Amino acid sequence: MAPCPPNPVPVQTDLATLSKSLSPKSKAIFTLLLAGFLPLAGALPLFLWFGQKQWIDEHIHSGLEGAWVVIAFVLGFFLIRVKPRQPHYPWIVASFISSGIISGFHSLLPVSPAFFCSQGLSTFIGGSLIALVWLPSWASESVLKKLVPTLAAIASFSLGLWLYRHPYNLPVFQLPSPPLETAAFLNILGAAAYLTAATYFVHLYRKEARANYLIFASYCLLFGVSGILLGICVFWDAVCWYLHFLRFAACLVVLEVLFSMYQKMHKELLKSHLLLEKRVGERTLALRTAAEQLQKEIEERKQREDRLKFMTDELKRSYQEVEQFSYVASHDLKEPLRTIRTYLELLNRYTRNVLDSDSKEALDCALDCSHRMQTLIDSLLQYARVVHHEAPSKEVDLEEVFHITLSNLNAAIHDSKAIIVANDLPKVVGDRMQLIQLFQNLIGNALKFKGKQPPRIEVTCRRAAQLFEFCIKDNGIGFKQEEAVRIFKGFQRLHGRAEYSGSGIGLAICKKIANRHGGTIWAESEPANGAAFYFTLTAACDFGVGGGLETENVLTLPLGKQC
Repeated sequence: MAPCPPNPVPVQTDLATLSKSLSPKSKAIFTLLLAGFLPLAGALPLFLWFGQKQWIDEHIHSGLEGAWVVIAFVLGFFLIRVKPRQPHYPWIVASFISSGIISGFHSLLPVSPAFFCSQGLSTFIGGSLIALVWLPSWASESVLKKLVPTLAAIASFSLGLWLYRHPYNLPVFQLPSPPLETAAFLNILGAAAYLTAATYFVHLYRKEARANYLIFASYCLLFGVSGILLGICVFWDAVCWYLHFLRFAACLVVLEVLFSMYQKMHKELLKSHLLLEKRVGERTLALRTAAEQLQKEIEERKQREDRLKFMTDELKRSYQEVEQFSYVASHDLKEPLRTIRTYLELLNRYTRNVLDSDSKEALDCALDCSHRMQTLIDSLLQYARVVHHEAPSKEVDLEEVFHITLSNLNAAIHDSKAIIVANDLPKVVGDRMQLIQLFQNLIGNALKFKGKQPPRIEVTCRRAAQLFEFCIKDNGIGFKQEEAVRIFKGFQRLHGRAEYSGSGIGLAICKKIANRHGGTIWAESEPANGAAFYFTLTAACDFGVGGGLETENVLTLPLGKQC
């Protein structure tokens, strides 16, 4: 048995399938040819068949015109409701509403000169307004955008009302003779305006290929060709009725297409709205989750901060207890150590001649250790006094502090033949005794750690916002820069006791004093190139950096002279 042939695919020739199969350019050509061909294709056979035979029925005509008026108003208000952004839409709305108003009065008028002229006026006004789409965009985007439809409606209503009140005050038409040149001229002018607007919408469609441009181009083309035919045909003949029905059907098609586009746009807008709501919901959920996580992190951080504050308070309390203990211990150890040292010195004085060499060496070692212990205890007491001293809050003249420091170091300056150069020093907020100790420790170190040349010490000061920055620079032996942090720690020495005396706590006291005065201290140095110690202090409120820091006091203290 031979196999059955496959079922033939049915050929679909309906307009929807044909429209979908065409390219945008072919679709435009097809639509425009259809809009321009329909009036001619229907008018020519009707004219050949019926000639100029007339069928006068005012009721059907009024109903047809009234339906067209309703559609025109619906189109106008539909465009107002949609509020498109294109600048030419006010003219389109004005065209629909104005031509609809004139056509409404045309349907109400009796057969009179105004009846025929109003039909031409409807074509002329509608075409003239829609042809204004050729105006530049600024003309539509100005105040006219809202006023044009309203003004056009008022003017058309006024004109229609005048025609209705005075229907016989226009040139008389002698029926059934052809219409006079006035009505025909209005129809042809309006048709030319519609054709002009059609070229504009074709131009826009070629640029953007939007369906609404093609619809308005077809609408204007159909009304333009129909207006020309209405201008040359006889009223009430078959061609006139056909053109009326054709214009009514064209408006229905435009309304249906625009409404379909509006429904599609509304569905897309609803879909976008639902999608946006979904994304907003997801984003809100994500933000809520992030907020909860952030709140949790804030609570955890607050708990950590509370624990850290508790530990800091405990550490501060423990540190204060240790400082108090060190102060008390140093103070209480000082008297027993002085007694031990006194008895060792008495023992050395009365028994040294009867002791052998080993006993003498042991006694000397004990005396040396007691001396070192005394120095350490004194240093601890000095450090503890800085900590336990009340907070600095008085104005101190550093010129006076500087001169007291030089007086205290007079012997060391005299022995080392030092030269000390200093600017005029300002007034600061601080503790007078502690600042004397600060300058004395730093200048004393510069005198102690001198090089081969006689010491030259420079004391300078400059303003830095609410602080003064001081620098004490020398030409001594210096030190490595990596040791600049360690030297400010207690009992840290860079040299042996045989080379330089001291307990190694002087710079630690300087750091504590600077910190208690709201400042900082640091050092810069190179071996054999001297050292520079910088520290900051709070400026006194009534002190200004005037000319007081420009002069210099040079103190040259040669051997054998006093300060």
